[in-house]
Amino acid sequence: MDASETGKLIAAKRKEKRLIQKELAERLKVTDKAVSKWETGRGMPDVSVLEELSRELEISVSEILNGKEVERDMLPETADKIIVDTMKSSKRKVNKKRLMAIGAGVAAAVLMIFLLTFLYFLSQTMNPKDTESLEESINGYISFRHYEERAKILETRNEQGLLLVLYNHGGFNGIILYEESSVFPGRVQKNAMMVTQPEHSGRLGCSAYSYENKTVVMLWGEDLPEEARYYSVEFFGMEQFFEIENTEMLLDVYIYPGHDDTFHKKLLNKDKKPLYDDFGEKTEENRT
Repeated sequence: MDASETGKLIAAKRKEKRLIQKELAERLKVTDKAVSKWETGRGMPDVSVLEELSRELEISVSEILNGKEVERDMLPETADKIIVDTMKSSKRKVNKKRLMAIGAGVAAAVLMIFLLTFLYFLSQTMNPKDTESLEESINGYISFRHYEERAKILETRNEQGLLLVLYNHGGFNGIILYEESSVFPGRVQKNAMMVTQPEHSGRLGCSAYSYENKTVVMLWGEDLPEEARYYSVEFFGMEQFFEIENTEMLLDVYIYPGHDDTFHKKLLNKDKKPLYDDFGEKTEENRT
């Protein structure tokens, strides 16, 4: 097919019919600019208008495509229909391929968005067994303390979807509470649920955190006094006693239904008597 020859033929036949470009365009339901493009060889008629164009100009589709008139008896009666059907079929195949390409592109874009979203949420979690990541997180939370020494993890404890981490920083001990990820099993959220105020080594630390209609009570300590054999916690109006198995390292957690963040804790001797008075000094009977 030669677009230039086709254009010349269309222009010649249009003029024979004493039609201007606008009139032919209106009959074909296209713009006069489209007709102008055909006649100047800058475009070819779309397959959807070929049959109507051949009727208006009284020439065959074959002649339009070839750009010249041929003897009528040289063309089978069904030639035009075969040509148009073939072109329409080819166009449908092209459109199908185009749709498939668009579909593949959309699917790839959706997959990429999903992958980026997945990686983003994964980056907001960490492996609780990765000590380096945990210590990096802890040091980020306690950077306000301005110690050159970095925090070190002393002990961890998993309890009902929570991870408690006992750390030491500059002679002080504290607790950071992390929540297990609901999306990535076995990992915890990087954003800590709670960071406790550090206590001096040798003292019993205690803190409570309420969430989801539950209260988490945490007790911790490092290098507790040798005389310490028990500790008590008064919570929800009840005092409970717990034995200390290891004075070098203590990390306990208790989860109660309801909300109550008021508590009292005491270190006790073997007779379950307080080791310290209300001013934090050892009681007379426990002084050596």
